[in-house]
Amino acid sequence: MVWFGLVFLAALSLVTVAAMLGHHWSTRVRSATDAVIRLAAGEVADAPAGGRESELQDLGAALRELERGMQDGLQRVGEGYAAMALQLVDGLERRRLVPSGHGERSAKLAARLAERLQLLPADRQELDLACRLVDLGKAFVRPALLQKQGPLSDAELQSLHSHPVRAAEQLDCVPGLRRVGKTLRHQLERYDGRGLPDGLRGERIPLGSRILAIATAFDLLTTCAGERPLECNEALERIAKERGEVFDPWLVDVFAEEVQK
Repeated sequence: MVWFGLVFLAALSLVTVAAMLGHHWSTRVRSATDAVIRLAAGEVADAPAGGRESELQDLGAALRELERGMQDGLQRVGEGYAAMALQLVDGLERRRLVPSGHGERSAKLAARLAERLQLLPADRQELDLACRLVDLGKAFVRPALLQKQGPLSDAELQSLHSHPVRAAEQLDCVPGLRRVGKTLRHQLERYDGRGLPDGLRGERIPLGSRILAIATAFDLLTTCAGERPLECNEALERIAKERGEVFDPWLVDVFAEEVQK
């Protein structure tokens, strides 16, 4: 219920921004549009050419300003929505339903790969946010399942493995966060095509998702895997055993080089 309340507030914010922008610019756009209609109908045929050109320029400027305002409004809504999603993940960590600090540590590891690959700044920002929201979808999984000790049933595994899709569905409603949602959706894909949810294979898996998979796996192995966390080299060896099957083999090699530095 808390999440749906946050979603409602985000949607309400978007509507408010749109209403404010529409009120501010509607008069100017309407006036310029009416002028163009009169020009097209020949009602102001005797008007100076400079006046007609000025009216067209006013219309163009008004529309461009409206577009910039809407883009700024959407950006602000996206930032607010992302902040709420991060708060939701923080709540999961405080309730010990997901590993504390997992997303932040994964983001730092992924940043090393992003720098090595010379990703664009926008792509780095989206990857960073995806890492920090890696457990977002678990907010829609029963807490009892997240806390359960021992083996899970097939139905429980299916529910748990659906968390990337659920996270993507929540972010899909905000245009500026759809690429982040796509990265989260495919975090459980396997390089050999036997992963979830869509069975993508090789480079058909988004690059961000392939980086995310390696960074999160390494962090879990070195912080809370099994009875004891693994040492750095042990974790790299464990990941290397699954290169070409679970993980992108080239990215695994590059990641190992960066970690060993």
